[in-house]
Amino acid sequence: MSSDAQIGEELRQFFLRLIQDGEALQQYNDPEQRAGLIQSQHFAYSETQELLLKGTLAQIEEKIRAVTSNPSGAMPMLIVWPPM
Repeated sequence: MSSDAQIGEELRQFFLRLIQDGEALQQYNDPEQRAGLIQSQHFAYSETQELLLKGTLAQIEEKIRAVTSNPSGAMPMLIVWPPM
């Protein structure tokens, strides 16, 4: 896996954990608690944390799409993103 794919996998796992943990999802949805939640995670790549804190949805989607390395350019069916 390339570093983009590895970062994408970390992002994918982070969002899957949010879906499974209602309390963490509530913290992520609260702008005052979001940064603390993200900073409390242990990511192998600092870019993962930076993307979650400051990245755009398009940048995050690009990294997640790199996980499959699918040349057809398959796109995720649904991205869960809280209203800002």
